[in-house]
This record gives sequence, C-alpha cells and structure tokens, in this order.
Amino acid sequence: MDGAGASGPGGGADGRRAGPGPGRDVGRAPARPRKGGGLPALVGQHAAAPGGRRPAADGHRRQPAPGLRPPAGERRRGRLPSPAGAAGGAGAGAGLAPGPGAGAGGRLERGARGGGREHHRRPGRPAGPARPAAVGRLRPAAGRGPGPLGPAPGRRRPRCPGPGAGGRPGRPARGFLVHRIGLGGDGRRRLLPPGRLGAPRPGRPRPAPPLAEGRAGVRILFLTHQRPWPARGGGLIKTWALVRHLQERAEVELVCLESLATGEAPLPRPRGAATLLASYAARLPLSVYRNWSEPIAGRVRRRLEEGFDAVVADHIYTAPYVPDDFPGRKLLHLHNVESLVWQREAKLERHPLRRWAVALEARRLRRFEAAQARRFQRVFAVSEEEQRELLALGLPPERTGVLPNVPLPGLLERPPLDYEAAAPRVLYLGTLSWRPNQRGLRSFLAEGMPALRRLLPGASLTVAGASPPPWLSRLAASLDGVQMVGPVDEEGEEALYRSSRAFVEPVRGGGGTKVKVLNALARGLPVAATPDGARGLEAVPGRHLLVAEGPQALAEAVARLLATPSLWRQMAAAGRELVRLRYLPEVAFRPLVEELGLS
Repeated sequence: MDGAGASGPGGGADGRRAGPGPGRDVGRAPARPRKGGGLPALVGQHAAAPGGRRPAADGHRRQPAPGLRPPAGERRRGRLPSPAGAAGGAGAGAGLAPGPGAGAGGRLERGARGGGREHHRRPGRPAGPARPAAVGRLRPAAGRGPGPLGPAPGRRRPRCPGPGAGGRPGRPARGFLVHRIGLGGDGRRRLLPPGRLGAPRPGRPRPAPPLAEGRAGVRILFLTHQRPWPARGGGLIKTWALVRHLQERAEVELVCLESLATGEAPLPRPRGAATLLASYAARLPLSVYRNWSEPIAGRVRRRLEEGFDAVVADHIYTAPYVPDDFPGRKLLHLHNVESLVWQREAKLERHPLRRWAVALEARRLRRFEAAQARRFQRVFAVSEEEQRELLALGLPPERTGVLPNVPLPGLLERPPLDYEAAAPRVLYLGTLSWRPNQRGLRSFLAEGMPALRRLLPGASLTVAGASPPPWLSRLAASLDGVQMVGPVDEEGEEALYRSSRAFVEPVRGGGGTKVKVLNALARGLPVAATPDGARGLEAVPGRHLLVAEGPQALAEAVARLLATPSLWRQMAAAGRELVRLRYLPEVAFRPLVEELGLS
C-alpha cells in the first residue's frame, strides 16, 4: 500500500522548489465563479497590476481588486499565467483585447491554451531558476506563504507533506491535503499524482498509497478532525476510503483540524475535570469542545471561500466548523450518533456520580446533534438503526441517508483461509484504548476464557491492538492460553488471520458498526460477537456470524467455530459474500456519490 511520486510541493520533477524565470511578465489566473448547477467554470481573467502582481496592503498578502473576487486559483501560490495566458484570457472589462483561445466577452474556453505559472515569492526574496511550465502541484494544508491560511508576516508555519510524503528534512509535518488540480502551461487542467515528496524520516509513518487521478469539475472540501493515514482504526479506515472514493470522481481537498492547530493548543484537548468545566463555560458538549478552536474555525471559513462546490464534514466534531452562509452543498457524515454512545455508557456505568455525569453529557450531545443536523442538506449515518435516531431528532427522511462502514481494501482479493492449517486459536484485533473494547475484553478474559479452556483445553487467544492499558496486559499475562502482542502492521495482521480459526468481538457498549468485524468477515475468518459487536450490520446470526450474550455463551459460540469444520467453512464463505454484496465502497458510498451529482 506504499506509494511514491515524483515531485514535491511547488517543485519540478526532481521535487526541488523552483522560482520564476527571468524577464517573465505576470498576468492573472482565470476566475472560477459558481454557475447555477454549482460547477466551476473558466471565465475572463483580471488585468494585472503594475509590476505583474496585485498591490499588497501589508507587503505580504495580496488583496482583492475592488469589486472583483480573486479567482480561486490565484489565491494560492503558483497559479499565475505567463504573458501568453494573460493576453489570451483578459476580457474587455480589463481593457485588453481577447487573445487566442478567448471566446466572446473575453471568456477563456476550457480547451484554450493558457500560460505557465510563476512561483510567488515574498518581497525581497531573489528569484530562483525557471521551473517547468506544465507541472501540477500539491499544496500543504498549512504551508508557508501568502493566502487565506498563510502565516502572519515574519512567521513561518510548518510545512505539511502530501499524502505520500515523508516530510522535508528539518521541517515538521503536521497534516496534508489530498490533492489539488492546477493549470498547466498548455492551458489544460492537470493533476499531479501525490506520492513521496522526500525520503521518510526515521520513526515517521510510511507514505500513504497514491490516489488515482481525479475528475476535474466539482470541488469538494473534506473536513475531518484527524489525519486518516495510516488508517489503523475503524474510523480512519472509513474516512480514508471515503476520500479515495470521492477523489476518483471529483477534485477533493482534505483538511485536518489537527494539522491547522499550529501556534495554538493541539487538538483534541486533553481529558480531565478542567476540560469538562471549560466545556460547560463554552456551552459545548465535552467531546465537541475538545475538538473546537475559534482560530481554526476562521481558517476553515477562509479556505471555504476559495470556490468549493460542496463540503463534507466528517464526524459531529467538525460540523460547527462549516459556516451557515456557505453557498454550496453541506453534507454531514456521522461515524456514530454520539449521544447514543453516551447513553449506552450511562447504562453500563456503576458509579452513581459518574453515571449521572455521563447521562447529562448524553443529553447535551443530543441537543447539539439536533441543532447541527438541521444546518446540513443531508446527514449520513452508518446503519439504518442510527438513521432512525436521526429521524427521531426531527430530520425528514429525504435529508438522511446511510453510508455503511467498509473493511480494509484488498482483503477480499486474498486467497481463502484453511481450517486445517490453523491452530485452535481465537483472535481479537482492535483498538485497546477504547473503553467499550476494554470492558468487553475484561469480561471475556476473566470469565469467557476459563469457560473456553474447559470446553477445548487446547484453545488459545491472541489479543492484538494499539495502546493496551497496563491492567489489560497484566490480566492477559496472568491467564493460561492468552497472548498479548500489541500493535501489528499489515503483514502481522495477515499472519494472525492465517494462524487463527475464529475471531471474537466481546465489545460492550459503543456505537456505529464494528470495522474489525467487517475486516474478519472480508478475510474469511468466522466471527463470534456480542449483540453490541454485531449491531448495525446486515448480517444474519447463525448464517454470517454467531451472536451470543454474556462471556459464557460467547465462549460456547467460539468453541463451536473452533471444533466444527463444516460450520467454519459455511460461515467463512457467507461472511465474504456479505461483504462483497454490501460493504464495498462502490456499493456502500453510492448515496453520497449520487447526492454530489457524481454518478
């Protein structure tokens, strides 16, 4: 899943940054106003200011011409055409005659030839060597230089790598945008496929796989609170799959809140009593307040002013960052209905004071979700059960939809597992820092594993996942037949799948649908789960997986899978078929594609 590209942000084929060539005049980039259908169009260009660039009031950030909105392409660096493009695109409003490739009234047709681009530099910075004209660019989410999200004069902001980047030596990497389509020297729209922008630094996560070339037209800003690569958790797997699927059909820009938190306190804010009290003062639910920042909201607003046709807010945490006056389509994707998660936590909490506080937070979240959902044209849940919760919030059915979770890509293409080649081993693979997972594992280890060992003395359990709490490691070490291996990479996961005969999901509480269960079904490893583990999936108990309530009953279900080859083979085939029919991106994400008019 690694990917490698050929150039860095704003650079040529060798990845190095290049400045403008000597003696080149500078024109204006074509504007992209919104038309009735919300699709961008190339129109007449603005005239150039004396000296080839628009005067800047503060000597750093270029200002819009009076009465004209700067085109989206110009508000980013490196989108200025050459003299040929300026002559060919300037309309009568600029006092220039239309040049070659210009239509009536100075309109520049899509197929017309335009000019190259010049790298913008701050005043006093010497020009570098000329850069190739027809080269696309990747833009970092919080990159240095002028623009809506540029830093204040005299201050440098860390550069963010592209989705295949390892970062530049000596500069921290905090986030990325998926891609941006630029205007090449031949006037045609080009996409530079993202890839490796530099050698990965030691300790850095490996580069993201390259994205397929997107189809120009609809511009979508995808707003999420967390970098989705590496996609090691259920939510990140879903987010990354959504971004890749949309990018195959439109021009997508990914903005991560944590990558914009430069110069402020990092997001999310830490848990604790002080954060809880501050959330009450801010009149926001705790989980929303931990991901809220007023300065970042202003940066997102300015980013949205660059001419996007739609914004997709990923998770309820990002919903308040979308302004009410955004003119395009506003869509909200909910990984969970958060108020449901807190309601279930309140029911499972034993301490009276904590139970009261959790129930109060659930009510705060429900009011917040109802208010935010009404601000979006369409709200998507991950299951029909959670869609019904959206209807209970007061949304009409036509403004709700379902985007099911999907497993990791490529699992269905791998060869089937072999029952005889595996030991009577049970596998658990999930995020060990999440409280519903911890609660379920504690119960299964304490009561379920002794029961399973009584039924099958040779049975064992392997627990794999990131961030296990110390008490869980101690509990696993004290039990016979239990092995704790911690986090594993893709090759380690495949080795665990091949050496196991069953997957157990003992989770209690939580919300949404469990991606780890979809991963096991897609790989052909039969699953035994609690009702919370199977919640929301279109799986038939007894056909696609086994469902049991309580650790003793769950141990008996696991023992059936370990000791019955015919049942194992039937469920392995049925689970893969279910994923193939319902949980591939082409099927699961169709409602979102249709909502954006990309089908």
